[in-house]
Amino acid sequence: MKIIFSTISASLYLATQAGAAISPSSFFPSSGPVEAGNTETFSFTLGGAETGSFGSATVEFFLDSSGSPAQTTSVPLMVTGNAFVGYISTPPSSATSVSIQIPPNFSGAHNVTVRVSVGSVVQSNVYGITVTPSPPDFVFAPFAGWGGQTVLLNHDTSATTSSTLYGGRAYNVSMNVTNAGAGSGSCRVEVRVGNSLQGSTSTVTLAPGASSQMALSLPPLPVGSYVLNLAIVPVGINEPNTGNNVLVRNFTVQSHPVNAWREGFFNPGQLANPALEATLWGDAADPDKDGLTNIEEFFHVTSPISANNGADKVTEILSPTSIRYIRRASLVGVRESVMSSSALSSGWAALAQPAQFTTTVTSLSGGREQVTVNLVSAAAVRQFLRLDFDRAF
Repeated sequence: MKIIFSTISASLYLATQAGAAISPSSFFPSSGPVEAGNTETFSFTLGGAETGSFGSATVEFFLDSSGSPAQTTSVPLMVTGNAFVGYISTPPSSATSVSIQIPPNFSGAHNVTVRVSVGSVVQSNVYGITVTPSPPDFVFAPFAGWGGQTVLLNHDTSATTSSTLYGGRAYNVSMNVTNAGAGSGSCRVEVRVGNSLQGSTSTVTLAPGASSQMALSLPPLPVGSYVLNLAIVPVGINEPNTGNNVLVRNFTVQSHPVNAWREGFFNPGQLANPALEATLWGDAADPDKDGLTNIEEFFHVTSPISANNGADKVTEILSPTSIRYIRRASLVGVRESVMSSSALSSGWAALAQPAQFTTTVTSLSGGREQVTVNLVSAAAVRQFLRLDFDRAF
């Protein structure tokens, strides 16, 4: 909390006669701002010519002439020569302070009414104050993400909680930003890889307690180690507390398993030639003309450049409701989908496990395993089945 000392000076004229005057003087605000939502401390002095004997003065403070005082204090009075002096402790001080809670919705020009009462004599004056809005406090909010912290890296809708990424793919950096402060404000997030700015998110305005999930795409990165720097940047406002505005994460980029696998079959010159992607080294290419694309060859642990690999054995039909196929053990990078259709030409849709099919997995030699798919009774109707493949990330 920021403590701001603003001065309220009041000349206090006391008399034993009824109706004696009490005249608070002008209000002198301090140079610092009075912030909405804060408990601000104001200082004031009381003094006057001594013509009577009184033990204390009651000083009340009203915000915008509200019905109840925002604060009330009793100030002991002491005779010093011919003057009364308000004080808190011994030795007597000419300054007395009071704490006033400024409402969080205050902003701009407001009034403080100061009412001083000594005995039956009451006087009040109205003084102007300028209230600055409460500042926001932006922080990266935890959510299920990278390392259980605050950053989620994903490709399309497939999320990863790993700090290991794979080259050749664009990734989205997603993060939650929360306003933990008492005031509203706008911000954006800048994303850097090392010192290289990758871009900024759109600007969002967050009310106190509100959160926003922001995302920015990272371009494909070469294999290597990197430092990801995220920074919350206030927009058009002053945010005093910026200690939680920076987040740093280390990550590595590895070659995608399919990319690393095909490097064992095609030379660097071939892989560097984009004109050969469709016919030689691309995922959908079938250079050995055996009916299996390169991504299927990776999945089934067969060679993409030799047709004599038993391609007709990697997938078998066991019955109208059961198929069997061979896949790479501990498969990473490629996922399969069991597809069904009532017609060969159209209407293919992925079946759901376990609602529509179950699997049994048997270990084989050579880094392979055998998967048997059995349709459940609800799906055991006239239909065609096939396997589809795509990269998992």
